[in-house]
Amino acid sequence: MQSNLATLWGFSADRFHLAPNPARMEAIIADMQANGGALAPSAHWTLGDSETATMDSMLSAWVGSVGMLPLADLKQIDAVSGDPRIVPGLLAYLRALDTRRLLPQGDTLAHLAANHYRVTDLHSLIDLFLLLAHLDNGTDEKIRVLEVGGGFGRLAEVLQRTYPGRVQHVLIDAVPSSLMYAEVYLKARFPHLSVVYAQSESFADVAEADIVILPSWRSDILPENLFDLCVNIESFQEMDRVHVEYYYDYFNTRSRQDGLIYITNSRDYVYKGPWETPANWEQLFKHRTPRSWTRNHPTEIFRRRTGDRRASQYLHEYYYQAELAAFDQSQQPATTTATPPLPSADGVPAACKLRRCLGGLKRHLISALSTLR
Repeated sequence: MQSNLATLWGFSADRFHLAPNPARMEAIIADMQANGGALAPSAHWTLGDSETATMDSMLSAWVGSVGMLPLADLKQIDAVSGDPRIVPGLLAYLRALDTRRLLPQGDTLAHLAANHYRVTDLHSLIDLFLLLAHLDNGTDEKIRVLEVGGGFGRLAEVLQRTYPGRVQHVLIDAVPSSLMYAEVYLKARFPHLSVVYAQSESFADVAEADIVILPSWRSDILPENLFDLCVNIESFQEMDRVHVEYYYDYFNTRSRQDGLIYITNSRDYVYKGPWETPANWEQLFKHRTPRSWTRNHPTEIFRRRTGDRRASQYLHEYYYQAELAAFDQSQQPATTTATPPLPSADGVPAACKLRRCLGGLKRHLISALSTLR
């Protein structure tokens, strides 16, 4: 699949100035009250009328008080974040990922600011560039994307603009205002595409749509082994353990064999763990990125495989723990010379955890090698 970024770089200044759809909102709430059950939204997403009255008023809930700010106002970004390194750090990271030279050349920041980019759009480019490194297969085949917690459709928009007409994106959410505004926003952004809100009991009724907005309590209509890419960006962190484990299993059954799984969440927020990755997921990537707004906030990429792939997970965890230790040391006063221990959130000494990690890696490597003899 060949990416086409020629149409990616411009946004309109008023892209979020969209009127709500009260009739759709009422229908979603009624459906949720009747059928939401355990997959209804968590208390974290109990929003008042003033927060959901307009799309603009929802931005902070979706992308944060810094993410919603325009790149043209660096002073405001610095004031709200308290960190003047945020935008330079994001741009430097994007340039490092931009092996295809897709970013505007010259003064990249000025170009993006003039095209009404916000901080959240730089986060979108990080997601896109990391996915391009693992997803682009050089063909024109349609790619099927399943996203849980898609908000207003930020990633859906980026992927549709990158691969015009070649993506089917199923966006699952539990929050009525997010479901309603996702439909409003994506229809406004892509009037030529089929954007549908799924209300039926069968996926066959919406299987030909380009973008499907699907309430979480109807997610069981999706077939297994269908999706090339499963995504969660910063919404598992707002759930409880039951829901996180449910969606990990859901990704494991709905992704196709060798499909890609992309997950980025803070582990220092509402849900702090445990995060139990299925054993058959081969880990490709685990790092903090400049979008990480808490200490323990990894972005992870996996492939769904067969067999036990935990050796790859152990290896990436080892280096991630070392990365956290380096981050901790960088936060200490310059006069401090002592090297801090590797972090441990559960009371088990980090050195013991690393020994277990390496021991587990050794055992799995020996097992894997023995099967080749």
